[in-house]
Amino acid sequence: MKRWLVALSVVALLLAVVVVAAGYLSTMSAVGHFARSFKAVPEQYGLRAEEISFPSLDGINLKGWWIPAQGTLAQHMALGTVVLAHGNGGNRSSMLSRAAFLAENGYNAFPIDLRAHGESGGNYMTPGYLEALDILGAVAAAKRRGESGPILVLGHSYGARAALWAAAQSNDISAVIADSGFVSVYGTLDHIAAHVGTDPTASFGQKFGLRMADTLAQTSWARAFMESAFYWRTGVRLPSRFEDVTPAVLQIGNRPILFIVGENDVIAPPADSQHLYEAAQSPLKAVVVIAGADHNTTFTTNPDLYKANVLDFLRTLN
Repeated sequence: MKRWLVALSVVALLLAVVVVAAGYLSTMSAVGHFARSFKAVPEQYGLRAEEISFPSLDGINLKGWWIPAQGTLAQHMALGTVVLAHGNGGNRSSMLSRAAFLAENGYNAFPIDLRAHGESGGNYMTPGYLEALDILGAVAAAKRRGESGPILVLGHSYGARAALWAAAQSNDISAVIADSGFVSVYGTLDHIAAHVGTDPTASFGQKFGLRMADTLAQTSWARAFMESAFYWRTGVRLPSRFEDVTPAVLQIGNRPILFIVGENDVIAPPADSQHLYEAAQSPLKAVVVIAGADHNTTFTTNPDLYKANVLDFLRTLN
């Protein structure tokens, strides 16, 4: 009997270790602080900028660069303000090239560090659902400056999802530009796991953790386990209704939405943007596919095409 008790105790201990390890590995890509270093600063783009701090709607302290409209188009007043939200693992410097052409064409540009990225507070990220509160905090900060013109949001990847959820919650956002946004968290997890699995620069831990998370995500009980593991590590429960961003697009109603996606995007493929485009109710909606671009190169692959489509879209608001 004692031997059986010892054996059962050992098995129980091993199972507990496996469960804890599985929970840790399945959430490692979302828990931590990311991209603390900037790739560039506004001065390198010839931009005047003010670093500002502001709170997210749930109190997390965030950082951003306020880049006023510059050049001859901004002699009297800005045409509007664009909040820029980076993707997973980026920070506000990732959006500077987009901020530069917006400022040069008469718009205030406001790239921000989302929670747990760059110089902002926080130690975990979500798939855009809590980050929507960061964008709404930035919108409130922009309004406090008393600027004229509409407030818009341009988000990339999970920043695009955050932009859509933010607009769904506030009419203060006049329009959304969703660059490389994805529909489903678990569908995208499958794309990311496959992509990282073939990336020679990814660590074993990243590959193993994402593959485990993707495998677990195939069943409802395992999804519940991952949600519980995230709760154990962060104290936050992620409501399952935020898994799909389509309801946010529906809630935005008639406000304009521009979807941008790379032709070769394997993480948020063109079919995702097409799905969201078809769901959007606005008569002022459009989807632009950038030939030859992947998930992170929609702007750099064809800057002229990107700029032309964004500026044409913005002109419809004035």
